[in-house]
Amino acid sequence: MKIVHIVLGKANTNRPNGVNQVVDALACYLPTVGIDTEIWGITESPEAKTPKRKYTLRLFRKLSYPFVITKNMHIALVNLPVETVVHFHGVMIPCFFRVAMILNEIGIKYVVSPHSALSSHALKRHSIRKKIYINIFERYFLNSANVVHSLTLQESIDIQRITHKVPVVTIPNGIEVCKPIVHEFNKKTKTAFGYIGRIEIYQKGLDLLIDAFNHYKNNGGNGCLIIIGSGPDEKWLKQRIVKLGLEGSVSYLGPVFGSKLQLLRKTIHFQIQVSRWEGVSMSMLEAIANGIPLIASKGTNMGGDICKYSAGWVVSNGSIIETSSAMKEAELQIVQGNYMKYQVAAYKLASNKFNWNNIVKSLKRSVYLYVG
Repeated sequence: MKIVHIVLGKANTNRPNGVNQVVDALACYLPTVGIDTEIWGITESPEAKTPKRKYTLRLFRKLSYPFVITKNMHIALVNLPVETVVHFHGVMIPCFFRVAMILNEIGIKYVVSPHSALSSHALKRHSIRKKIYINIFERYFLNSANVVHSLTLQESIDIQRITHKVPVVTIPNGIEVCKPIVHEFNKKTKTAFGYIGRIEIYQKGLDLLIDAFNHYKNNGGNGCLIIIGSGPDEKWLKQRIVKLGLEGSVSYLGPVFGSKLQLLRKTIHFQIQVSRWEGVSMSMLEAIANGIPLIASKGTNMGGDICKYSAGWVVSNGSIIETSSAMKEAELQIVQGNYMKYQVAAYKLASNKFNWNNIVKSLKRSVYLYVG
């Protein structure tokens, strides 16, 4: 069996895009369960340098007219073996609609992973434009798929509000489980909270995070907050830190990747994410794979797992007071010498539920073999 993953861009893991991390990992792990894998990227700059890969990466130019693909890509599609399964990553992308039409013409089956772009929260933004696109184009794209892959039960429900004509299979993202980080504590150790992700106010709840951290500091908290990432609201973030007088305790480091990011993770005791909604956050999975406990909102879709494994604290969406209290409680656990208990629980959660070795087996059994 051969899987061709189609993405917008180059699946470059040195970009603040969780879909890139997922697709790259799938291309690396699927061969371990006997599935030949390629990634095809549709990009405005196919000639630009990109990191070396362990798999075949084919890049095709994105054309100015969104519903058209290049002649090279058309030829590549019609030359695919008929037993190939194409896996689209993303929705409401016009060139994907065109590719899907070609696949239907030549009899090749395909799978769609919306990566939470069809969640009720996501569809509220530019809602009129999205409703029009869904009715004219996206419903055909979804209905013609053989399987739609959701990350969470809630995402599955949201997808089925749009279409009932295609099976929806729920399997979360995975993560490569590494050795847990070892922290050494002394009386001078300051509790370090970390946020790693897109700098975007509304979805990621950065307004709530900064205000909760300010409340925590004003009520005797001694810790610091490290923020890593890039996004449209960087200017707001910097201004908000200054306005609240948090320059001495909040560090905004911008985008960091690879080995440098891993070094920074070793300075973080608790990762905090109070998103208003998420699919399955790769940043949170990377945290628990390193044995870093979480403080997370219910909107992250990880609340049930965190509670089940006692891998951190879960707070209500939008609650500054609950988030501040969770920070105080986390700090207290370090003072009382209980940090290791939470670290072990976080690592166990990553190993048991989100290990890529298990996830690709589920995808092969429940998605690819089902389609093939």
